[in-house]
Amino acid sequence: MKISNLFATTLSIAAVTACSAAAPTSAKLTAVGPLSATFAAKCASCHGDQGEGDIGPKLTGLSLDAYSAAVREGRAGMPSFTEAVYSEADLKKDHASLN
Repeated sequence: MKISNLFATTLSIAAVTACSAAAPTSAKLTAVGPLSATFAAKCASCHGDQGEGDIGPKLTGLSLDAYSAAVREGRAGMPSFTEAVYSEADLKKDHASLN
């Protein structure tokens, strides 16, 4: 195999691997159980499909104030989400579903 073909093949494999690792699965782009589609798209990849924790901490058992503060202000390594991104209605619905 020529060096250029080997390089192109390696580059293609790397690109596919990187894209598949970064992109959420289609299951995470739709509502998960009683949780909102916003939770599925923005939270589930780190906190688990049901908030059970994964690479991010579990979200079950938090007070509404603690959950809201984490969402709106962010935490170590976690981005903050404005109401334009994660509506107050979805935030409250998801908190109720998690507890």
